[in-house]
Amino acid sequence: MFPVIPGSLLAVLLFFIGLTVRFMPFRTNPNLGGDHWYWLLYAEEVKKKREIPPKLPYYMLELEEQWYPPLYGIFLSILPMDWLKKYGGKMSQLIDLIHGLLIFISVYWVSNTLHIGFLSALSYILAYFPLSYNIQLQPRGLANLFLSLIILGLWFYIKTGWSMIWLGVF
Repeated sequence: MFPVIPGSLLAVLLFFIGLTVRFMPFRTNPNLGGDHWYWLLYAEEVKKKREIPPKLPYYMLELEEQWYPPLYGIFLSILPMDWLKKYGGKMSQLIDLIHGLLIFISVYWVSNTLHIGFLSALSYILAYFPLSYNIQLQPRGLANLFLSLIILGLWFYIKTGWSMIWLGVF
């Protein structure tokens, strides 16, 4: 019925389709959204003042102290600012691409069907909202990836009873 394609070839094909589609917005519109500049400012303030939460008095409708989400801002402050300015928007797309590959692996693992895994991951990679919104620095994609990893860990624990899976969570 379907041609037999090895799983590794489908994963590579999925990766290149995702790479092409996910980075297309940077070619058509290299300007980034407001969240991108907010997180750059957040990381810069943490680096300068060495305090969490940073005080950002530039936003009139928000509190000066920015607490939410604290770990993402700390993570960004570890990375070099030049790198963040140049590649920060691409980081969110790359995280979503990794999430798409995780979906491929997990759906294939659960269904034992390569085509269903491929179509599931492809539908995530081509989804409009993450594709259009994740061209800037923001924590949603990374949080989504961590949530999926925790859910998969829970599913794996229920299926196998192997409690060592939770070492990665804690």
